[in-house]
Amino acid sequence: MNKKIFLSLTLLCLAFVAAWAQGRKYPTSPPKAEGFPALQLKPYQSFTTPNGLKVFVIEDNTLPKVTIYTVFDYPPVKQGDKAGFLDMFGELIKAGTENKDKAKIDELIDFYGASINFDSRYFSVFTLKKYLPIILELTSEILLKPTFPEEELEKIRERTLSSLKSVQDSPDQIANNLRLRLSFGDGHPYGEVATPQTVKNITREDFVKFYQTYYRPNVAYMAFVGNISLEEVKSLVEKYFGNWEKGDVPLEYLPVPQPPKATQVAIAEKAGAVQSVLRLTYPVKYTLADKNYLVARLANQILGGNANARLFRNLREDKGYTYGAYSRLVADRWAGYFIASVDVRNAVTDSAMVEMIKEMERMRNEVVSEEELRRAKNTLIGSFARSLESPETIAQFAINTAIYNLPADYYSTYIPRLEAIKAQEVQFVARQYLLPSNAYIIGVGDIEVLKSKLARFGPVKRYDVFGNEYKGIAPSTLEGVTATSVINQYLQAVARNRNIAGIRTLQENNTFTIQGLKIETETVRTLGAFETKVKTPFGLQVIRYDGKKVLTKTPQEENIIDAPENETYKRLKSGAYVILERDYQKLGYKASLTDAKMLDGKVALEITYESPDGVKEKRYYDKETGLLMQVIAADGNTVKYTQYAEVDGMMLPTKAELSIMGQTAETSITYRINPDVKIEPIP
Repeated sequence: MNKKIFLSLTLLCLAFVAAWAQGRKYPTSPPKAEGFPALQLKPYQSFTTPNGLKVFVIEDNTLPKVTIYTVFDYPPVKQGDKAGFLDMFGELIKAGTENKDKAKIDELIDFYGASINFDSRYFSVFTLKKYLPIILELTSEILLKPTFPEEELEKIRERTLSSLKSVQDSPDQIANNLRLRLSFGDGHPYGEVATPQTVKNITREDFVKFYQTYYRPNVAYMAFVGNISLEEVKSLVEKYFGNWEKGDVPLEYLPVPQPPKATQVAIAEKAGAVQSVLRLTYPVKYTLADKNYLVARLANQILGGNANARLFRNLREDKGYTYGAYSRLVADRWAGYFIASVDVRNAVTDSAMVEMIKEMERMRNEVVSEEELRRAKNTLIGSFARSLESPETIAQFAINTAIYNLPADYYSTYIPRLEAIKAQEVQFVARQYLLPSNAYIIGVGDIEVLKSKLARFGPVKRYDVFGNEYKGIAPSTLEGVTATSVINQYLQAVARNRNIAGIRTLQENNTFTIQGLKIETETVRTLGAFETKVKTPFGLQVIRYDGKKVLTKTPQEENIIDAPENETYKRLKSGAYVILERDYQKLGYKASLTDAKMLDGKVALEITYESPDGVKEKRYYDKETGLLMQVIAADGNTVKYTQYAEVDGMMLPTKAELSIMGQTAETSITYRINPDVKIEPIP
């Protein structure tokens, strides 16, 4: 009854609003800016301790809480063949002290409702004022007496290696790896990318050495923001950080990354991709201290800062190529960068890149309109004003002013300086920072699509998922190898003592866990039909193809697809085989030897199977044993087989690593050959 009353009231309100709206005249142009109120930043006080720690105090008694933000100012550190350990540092330093293990540290933080976070370059603390001495004592203990416990390192390593397994299924991560490697190169720390091998190389001593070298008070800037006075801070800093020993921190010379002299195209494969992930990027010298810092920010805001910017309006609203297109100009003390990003369907890969470059050229060659300038200024001013709500922002302002030697009024005059920028200045600075002819164009997706669509922009090189140049396999390795020979070798390897021609039905059961949820699947395959049941904590799901129709069923709904032109129908129909290598010709599939690569130290031969409906699946076979190593399905999900065993006279995989929509899991597999089960017709 209550639902009916609520619905009636809702409809009545909507009717009233509609009637009111009909008689209302709406403005045809945006309202004029009324101007922004004068900015009153909270003043800060500062002092330096005998051990060189630079401390800032921003007193704000509005709420009984305190935030502490500390930054270490040292040049980027090269990790070499241990790339990845700096990303793990913050978690490991918090994992144990001389007096407390990780569980006790976590328990204390939770009990007092505080937060303590560490990174290789900073640490931050948040707490209620009344608990500040207790939380600072704990922070001091973590900072000054870490043990970097070996057992916790192994747990972090395991999680890191697990996350690296999913890189091949994340086109965004692949694109970022290529950006780092290309823009900054081997000679710069920013160009280092963690791989499974570099993570395996990391030892406890790497953390200890880094900590003893760089975690020193004389390169640290610590800001207190909140319900605390200068005198209180002095007393607390002396008590908890007075014994922190200063030391000589190396100032290693770093090469200044330069954009390429001419545009280069870098591509990497995301198998099964129906869209291209595109990036246009290059390094730039761009810091907070640059005289044109604000003008450059404004130029980027107009180009690609949000949904009102040129890239978005062109590629989404006008062309309909994408859901969004953006750009960023990132300032950094050591090496900044520019990046423009868009994800588009394969067919418009080249067209989208043409439009991105065109918009960059427009910024360089034309004066922006006053309307665009005003809109971009309003956006940046509003964003700046909102950022002041965060205590860490105020702390960062104080620290930035010291590190970059900025004028004392740098942030308090932010808005007036932004308001004073002219359209002609934006064009002048755009020519300095927007370099479409000196860029790396990065594409991740279907490798053949990328090769054909992006070749017009410059020389094309292929890279692996970690940004290393793709070398492939020596041609001599593939002499005499054909798709037929690979498939026959596989069939001989799995047949063992079994006549596989007599296998009419194959049942496969998988059990795995994703995000803590146990999932069990049962797939029954016959020639021309299949059914998969997926048992989850949320109920049973069924996918069935009976040779004519497709059924998808969940606890909430049931759908039947009987349209052969439907893409889901095509994809599911392509799974209607018992053993693909045995049945592909009967089903009208084409099989081609399309590549060869190293997979877990072995030569893997790539066979691409294409159904009569154009659905493609890639399979990789061990050149020596003939066994199937990996499957990349048409939807991009992957199965990597890690263990084989004899099952009822056949050699079949019994363990595998799954990657499903970016989530990874290990599964155990069991089989039944020619079970007495049937796939029921779909009504």
